[in-house]
Amino acid sequence: MRWLRDVPQPTCLPPFSLADPAVTTDILTQAGFASVEFARSSAGSLSSAVPNIDAAHEAVAGLFMEQGDSRSPEKEGVSQRVRALLGSHLTPDGVLFDSRAWIVTAHKPQQRA
Repeated sequence: MRWLRDVPQPTCLPPFSLADPAVTTDILTQAGFASVEFARSSAGSLSSAVPNIDAAHEAVAGLFMEQGDSRSPEKEGVSQRVRALLGSHLTPDGVLFDSRAWIVTAHKPQQRA
């Protein structure tokens, strides 16, 4: 099993790291792609609004918050911070977070025989 020590260990990138064009370009280049280009998508520049803070909190809690006794001091603190964040994004149209999307294009060079 000595050969396993020579195998490079995978790198674990933090969440949302592909939002950095330099990181994405580096990954694609290392995979053999060339001519990496980024174009901002004009479709869906805003995420959909949730009607109010309670509905938004329920949606976030269902996706990201650990289930269990929600009355614990730690969970109550998290819940309050989430509600405050949601409140800071409350608009006349509901709770709305801005979002962006890019289309990444890259080409794999032809191998010569």
